[in-house]
Amino acid sequence: MLSVLFAMVPLVFLILIWDNLRLIRNNSEQQIKQNEQIIKLLEENKQK
Repeated sequence: MLSVLFAMVPLVFLILIWDNLRLIRNNSEQQIKQNEQIIKLLEENKQK
């Protein structure tokens, strides 16, 4: 029983790490979109 518990510990860590990486990727994609919108706005302001 204890060995099963020990076997599951790395699995839990892997799942947590994978989930964090997924969140980081989603956040950076949103950040890129936001940055592109900001750049567009800045360029529009420059042209005025």
